[in-house]
Amino acid sequence: MQTGIKVQLPKAETGESESAKNVIITLTDAGNVYLNGDQLPLTALGPKLAALIGQEKEQVVILKADRMVSLQRTVEVIDIAKAVGAAKFMIATAPK
Repeated sequence: MQTGIKVQLPKAETGESESAKNVIITLTDAGNVYLNGDQLPLTALGPKLAALIGQEKEQVVILKADRMVSLQRTVEVIDIAKAVGAAKFMIATAPK
């Protein structure tokens, strides 16, 4: 869990560790959106994410969504990220 942002990640048996250079988008069950720990409105996600990714299209975007967040909301966020050039995604999970 990212410090200060409370989300209950879905559980999985396998997982990978995060790299400090990854971009992290967190979605809370209250509907809040965070980009690398900074809260922002969903409408600001695209421009802010584009600035972080820049020309580094190989950068991984990690999605930390509370397990109560709807799949539709998660897909909306992924669509925004793809529209600004993100190509690699990981979904964060907690160990079982």
